[in-house]
Amino acid sequence: MVAMITLLVTGNALSADTASIDVTAEVLGTCSFNTTSYTMDFGSIDPTSTGDITATVSLDFTCTNGTDWDLDDESGPQTMSDGTNDLAYSIDAYNLSGTGSGASQVVDVTGRIADTDYGTAVASTYSDTLTINILP
Repeated sequence: MVAMITLLVTGNALSADTASIDVTAEVLGTCSFNTTSYTMDFGSIDPTSTGDITATVSLDFTCTNGTDWDLDDESGPQTMSDGTNDLAYSIDAYNLSGTGSGASQVVDVTGRIADTDYGTAVASTYSDTLTINILP
């Protein structure tokens, strides 16, 4: 009878156990332009003018919060062409860098045509496609 009471009091003996789960995630440091096409327009240039001509374009991009970024021009020396003649210009993207905030950021890139270049240029319409990278 004592054995029966002991069995009824203790019931089935259950044993608990635990396990741990390692939870991980990696947030990548990325940057991407919010628009893939921009226009930098120097407008109509009077070759008798003096002083450099400038034009500015605002680049809109987003980088992961805390991610350092640099703008990089992969096109080499900048030259617009009309198919036959060239017109040199420069941009200031080489000195642009910062840190992402996770929100949209806008950076102005300024282009410049020296008066010595447009003053001797052939009258024509010039164009170029400049490739800019944003590097995290």
